[in-house]
Parts: sequence; C-alpha cells; structure tokens
Amino acid sequence: MHRFLLIFTIWLGVAACSDKPGEKDAPPTDSSSAKPKPKAPDEKLEAVTIGDLKVQKFGRIYLAGQPSAEDLEKFKEAGVKTVVNLRLEDENTKFNEASALADMGIDYQNPGFNSAATLSDPIFRRVRDLLTSSNNEPLLLHCASGNRVGAVWMAHRVLDHGIPYEKALEEAKAIGMKPEAFEAKVKAYIESKPE
Repeated sequence: MHRFLLIFTIWLGVAACSDKPGEKDAPPTDSSSAKPKPKAPDEKLEAVTIGDLKVQKFGRIYLAGQPSAEDLEKFKEAGVKTVVNLRLEDENTKFNEASALADMGIDYQNPGFNSAATLSDPIFRRVRDLLTSSNNEPLLLHCASGNRVGAVWMAHRVLDHGIPYEKALEEAKAIGMKPEAFEAKVKAYIESKPE
C-alpha cells in the first residue's frame, strides 16, 4: 500500500510540473520575435484612364501623376474619399488642390517631399499608414509624374504586403519611379525596418 501511495504521489508531482494541455503548441510570447508579414492582396496594377489622366489602379487605390481640377471631379465620381498629394504645397501653381478637394468633400493629405534627400522615415510611415487603412479608400496617391508615388508604393508593398523586392521595384517603375532617383533611398528604408 505504501508503495502505491509513493508511486501515486510521484505521478501527481510530475503531472503538476508538466505543461498544461495546449501550452506546448502556444506561440512564443517573446516580443522580440519577428511578426509575420501579411499576405499580399491578390490585386495587380491595372492601367486605367480617369478624366484625361493615365493612372495605375490597385484594387481601390489609384496611383498617378498630377491630376487637373477636372480630373479630380472624375475621381469624385469614381468614389474617391481621400487624396494624398506627395508634392510640396507650392509646386502646383495651376489651382489650389486642397481648396478644390475641400469643396468636393474629399479628405486631403499632403505629406510632401521633392527628392530622395527630403523623403524621410516619417513621410514613409505616414503614407504607409494612409495606404493600409481601408477607411481611406478609394484613395488617390499622386505626385507630379508618378516618380515619388512609385518610391513610397515600393516600400509599402515590401513592408506591408510582404512581396519580393524585385516585384515591388517592377511595380514602382510601372507607376513612374525613376530608380536612379529613389531606389537607393527606398532600399535603405526597407532594410532598416524589421517589420
């Protein structure tokens, strides 16, 4: 009888020290572990024309050069809720874009920059935040020619959608990015982010 009690007591002690059911399969709680990249959306860039403007469309996001006031009316008809202008405020002398969009009831964001030297981490972050929130869609992201748009789009696609660098570079070029102007800056930004 004593032997049975001894074995039973040892068994209880071992059971109490072992993992609880399901704990072995639980993910580690170490905050330093890298979070997985989200799955890239199935959408692909599609060339479309809005008003007189040739545009690349990706799902509910339009990527373009500078729209005219008339083009912005067409974007409104297409349901655009947010316009993100990457140009500096004083670059567009043809019309006051912020005022025109306010009159249309469209949200206007202007994280402007004019070169790789002025494209900062906070600008990358702000544009990525705008692009990843579906509350902003449909959204138009534009600059003067597509060059700046391609740069921030490339970072967004690699870091937020997890697509390969070369595919993101191909998309950026299709949008209008000139690699010699922005690729090194974008690559350095991507490599500095563990996300």
